[in-house]
Amino acid sequence: PVEDPTCDMGAEFDNKVRANVAAMTQTIDRVYMQFTSAAANPITVVRHHANWGNAPAVAPTVSRTLAGRYLVTWPATVTDELGVVHTVNIVGGRGNAQAGAFYQVQFLANGANSADVYIFNAAGTLVDAAGIVIDVWGR
Repeated sequence: PVEDPTCDMGAEFDNKVRANVAAMTQTIDRVYMQFTSAAANPITVVRHHANWGNAPAVAPTVSRTLAGRYLVTWPATVTDELGVVHTVNIVGGRGNAQAGAFYQVQFLANGANSADVYIFNAAGTLVDAAGIVIDVWGR
């Protein structure tokens, strides 16, 4: 029973909160990162955030594989603050180009912890869009 309604939460409400959080873990973005596009490797990761943290040890890597195509790879496993190891599983996502010109960014998950990011210009041609910051979200 709730002893103090100003700071205690009843079990019925707490159960709903826990169920909502559990359901949300399958539908929200798990990762966000930015990289600067370039015509050659290495590709610079500008920033990264994930459900498991933003330390350098869990940063994604980015490599240019073809003109306008970049491979983003996150760690295969991560360890939470309780010491439990979790397997990373990115199933979809999206992208954005921070540019004055039009670019279409597409995200294609190609493995549990990796994705191809494609950058197209207004004509529909794959381009490197060198120097443009690309945002990537994955879920």
